[in-house]
Amino acid sequence: MSAGLWKCSCGTTNLAGLDNCHNCGLERAVLIRQEQELEHKEGEAIKDIIVTTGDIKEPYTIIDTIFTVDNNKEESWFFTWAENPMKAFGRVKMNLRRLCYKLGGDAIIHCQFEYRIALTGDKTQILEIFAYGTVVKFMNKEQI
Repeated sequence: MSAGLWKCSCGTTNLAGLDNCHNCGLERAVLIRQEQELEHKEGEAIKDIIVTTGDIKEPYTIIDTIFTVDNNKEESWFFTWAENPMKAFGRVKMNLRRLCYKLGGDAIIHCQFEYRIALTGDKTQILEIFAYGTVVKFMNKEQI
């Protein structure tokens, strides 16, 4: 979305200078507060999501498979550089957790992590990390 535009929860795109949505009248400040509350709630919930390269002993049902990618590229207005690869690995795991949360899962099992070395347009070497796994939902006692 362009810096001069904002999108309302009703789907309408509005000019940055407008404080209310021109379609539904929702205040932009209310929308921002709602988004921040949602991000905080999601952040708290995803901390408990398990990411593992193996199986788990708890009974579960499979929801879906997920995939994500990230890299260790950092940019500024003037140049690009490579940061610590562990930060990219941490972001990949966080991306998996977010996807799991959106699907209603409790864990991602049998995760696979792969990487490759790539060059940016200005010939900076970066590390790209690819990850995928299976989203599962723990079964309660009645479902077993």
